[in-house]
Amino acid sequence: MTTGAIDLACCRWGVAPMRILKHKWTAPRVDRKRMERDGTLAPWMAQRLVPKVLVATQTKVIEVYADVAGRFLPSVPVLSVVPNRPEDVMLIAAALAAPPIAALAMTKYSGAALSVDAIKLSAKQAAAMPLPAHRRAWEHAAKLFASAQGAGDETELFARLFAFGDAACDAYGVQGEKRSEVLEWWKNRVGGPGAAETADD
Repeated sequence: MTTGAIDLACCRWGVAPMRILKHKWTAPRVDRKRMERDGTLAPWMAQRLVPKVLVATQTKVIEVYADVAGRFLPSVPVLSVVPNRPEDVMLIAAALAAPPIAALAMTKYSGAALSVDAIKLSAKQAAAMPLPAHRRAWEHAAKLFASAQGAGDETELFARLFAFGDAACDAYGVQGEKRSEVLEWWKNRVGGPGAAETADD
């Protein structure tokens, strides 16, 4: 999985072309049995073919995809965040994808990417991001993020993402005018229908 194949709550493997080793691929695969027999990356593969969150780099918001089944391998520079408990993978995805975390990352780490308008997190920086304080709201946000990953089309995807963004602000306790500012900023960067609307619309 390359950065270009990851959008927020969306996996484009098998749909969008990816560039690997100077060639374009639509659905790149690794022959695991052959790697175990002839290659050197079998242990690395085994560590990563588990439930995890894939985090793209050089993005306008923190774009993550929850690889619940553990079927994708990250291609450099994609980050993989492995939860201590596999069942928490959607909670971690929701925490990293939350609008307040994107705003925090932009404030702390803007300029690290090739574009000054993009977010680029290192593995250490991603791991250091704060987790939501409100557990019930966090679980609700995680359910909405999972729903966005299961969206049937783009209109449905963005509607569910915007509902997730609102719930994620609850999870992080972001309220009032600050909440409206963060959500409007995040929606505009996510794009899609309704992106220019504020949280109060």
